Amino acid sequence: MSRKNRIECDRKGRPIPPGDIPWQKGMTRAVVLLAVGVVLLPAGLLLFSLVPLPDGMAVVKLLFGFLIFVGALFIIYGIVIAALAQSQRRKMPSAEKLEAALAERGEHCAADVVSVRTRTKNGETHYRITLEYEDKRYQYTRRFDGGWDNKIPFEVGDVVDVYYLPDSNILYVVDFSGEKTASRA
Repeated sequence: MSRKNRIECDRKGRPIPPGDIPWQKGMTRAVVLLAVGVVLLPAGLLLFSLVPLPDGMAVVKLLFGFLIFVGALFIIYGIVIAALAQSQRRKMPSAEKLEAALAERGEHCAADVVSVRTRTKNGETHYRITLEYEDKRYQYTRRFDGGWDNKIPFEVGDVVDVYYLPDSNILYVVDFSGEKTASRA
């Protein structure tokens, strides 16, 4: 069986949809974790060292120490997530390599436009479309983001060609080169 047709499944035989996320989302999560850790760690240190408590309040002192521990965990976890996101960013193929990979083992689909946003910049109107495609192989709805590079005025319900790698959620190309396809009825 070729790599293109192999589907990873769980123990019950259900297809496992791809679980990769864009590096930008990873960095956003890392920043949130780091911010929470940077707040909890000093707060725990200040409370632990500066708040005088009577002898019978050892549990409260333990809670202050727990804040230090949790803050440190959040910081460590945030650093790990940021490092993983940066390594994924470095591994992202260039546009030429992505097109070559899509030509070699990618798949084509006709995805439906589910949302259209507009932005005018320097007198030109740009459209950002969100597309969805029901992937029968994985029994999973794939979402594609067209970015702001598009100048073709799409409408919700239009159909657009997308080329993607079946084992990834982030390696795809939305084809804006041709005319837009008629809406599905």
